[in-house]
Amino acid sequence: MIERIFLVHHTHMDIGYTDLAHEVLDQHLGHMDRVLNLCDHNEALPEHSRFRWTCESALIVQEYLACRGEPQRQRLFTALRNGWIELQAFLTQPLTELATADELIDCVSYAVELGQSESFPVECVMLDDIGGYAGRLPTILQRAGIRYLVAGSGGFWVHLPWAQLPHLFYLESKDGARVLIWNLGIDRSKTPREMSELDAVYGIGGAYLVRPQLQHLMNERARATEADIADDDTNDNADPAEVFARLTARLE
Repeated sequence: MIERIFLVHHTHMDIGYTDLAHEVLDQHLGHMDRVLNLCDHNEALPEHSRFRWTCESALIVQEYLACRGEPQRQRLFTALRNGWIELQAFLTQPLTELATADELIDCVSYAVELGQSESFPVECVMLDDIGGYAGRLPTILQRAGIRYLVAGSGGFWVHLPWAQLPHLFYLESKDGARVLIWNLGIDRSKTPREMSELDAVYGIGGAYLVRPQLQHLMNERARATEADIADDDTNDNADPAEVFARLTARLE
């Protein structure tokens, strides 16, 4: 029986996909207003009950700081410094293979420089609904101080052989630079093209919520890292960088 469900709060930024770009951007800024309202209660709550938010694309923070008044700006900086909001480094969700090296550097520079100037860490990027990475990407991320990448590849559209990859692995450039990747998705026996029924969420629909429990019930043998994480009760209420730090410690 499922006794507890842990949620990682974030909103995918598909600017211009579901509506006019400025309309979608306004919606994201409204999300941030509500996030900060929830964060306002955190001081009075125990650590495990505090609201946490992951900001997938730094463009949202950039626009928020440009469009909101000083009180709202300071509330946002407070949440970032306290770790209630974790800012991911990519400005948008880029097609990294199409970008030049300078464009990729620019894509992470805003968040990294903002973190340095306002005293909060930026050490993780999140790339969702896009598959494939430029060979130079680990080099650019490492030089910017970014060690982790959350990969939410949209399996239905990408059709890449993610089934051959573990959930956790290092992606390494030719120069030896590397980034630790958490590869979202569940099925590790079929590519998306081979799956007869492909639901919206990386081939599993809503079943991703109960997948660890189903594995144990069916006595499936999972990869070592996946099995460890399924049994790990310390990763609730954590932001991506915290979880990556724990995973890195296991690998070492």
